[in-house]
Amino acid sequence: MAVRKADAIIDKLLFEGRINSNEIGKVTSHGELRIKKCIKYDLGSGYRLVCVKQGYQLVLLYVGTHDDCDRWLNSNRGLHPLIDKESHKISSVREIVPEVPLPQEEPEPEIDYDELMLGQLDDRSLRWVFRGLCGKKS
Repeated sequence: MAVRKADAIIDKLLFEGRINSNEIGKVTSHGELRIKKCIKYDLGSGYRLVCVKQGYQLVLLYVGTHDDCDRWLNSNRGLHPLIDKESHKISSVREIVPEVPLPQEEPEPEIDYDELMLGQLDDRSLRWVFRGLCGKKS
């Protein structure tokens, strides 16, 4: 079923020419942000077709299960396919997204709760708090 839907999408692209990408097939509801201008088609039964729209061209990048497509998109984040207008050959370039270093946080000093409580609780209060351990139910 997924193969037939993928074939139908490709046939529409080949034979109908310029057509709105939403009219080609069912687009996934959450979209795709890992690759600019990326469109994911839901082929049903957990399969996806990943494409990139460039003007009037739609570049087919990957087809597979939802999880396979997710892994492929993660490993190809920032991909930007380039199409040679004369030869129609596709090459790819990855956008380099600079990693922003996270601010280094100073570790908080350890709090010695024994020191804080020293002298603030008397024996009677401690017995009441820990009454289950002492054996008495007072």
